Amino acid sequence: MNIDPEIAQTRPAVLIASVMHLLTCSALHGVSIAKSRSLSQYMAALAAGPDIDPLLRRACNELMAAWYQQAVELSNEQIFDDAGEPSSSTALH
Repeated sequence: MNIDPEIAQTRPAVLIASVMHLLTCSALHGVSIAKSRSLSQYMAALAAGPDIDPLLRRACNELMAAWYQQAVELSNEQIFDDAGEPSSSTALH
């Protein structure tokens, strides 16, 4: 997902609303790779804002790393089964 730099700089409330939406969807319907990646990107965009409070910047950076790691783990789960063998679902791709 590409985040419009202008929105990221001038409308942090849009990013916060997007994060809240994705967090709610994840809580209600489960976490996916796409949601994890999007949350990581939105958190990074929020942290990069010029006027962001230092506490919020720190929280966003920490949460960005956590959501990025979640996306990596979910990606790995799709590639390998519990025995470390390639997943049958990825063998078709």
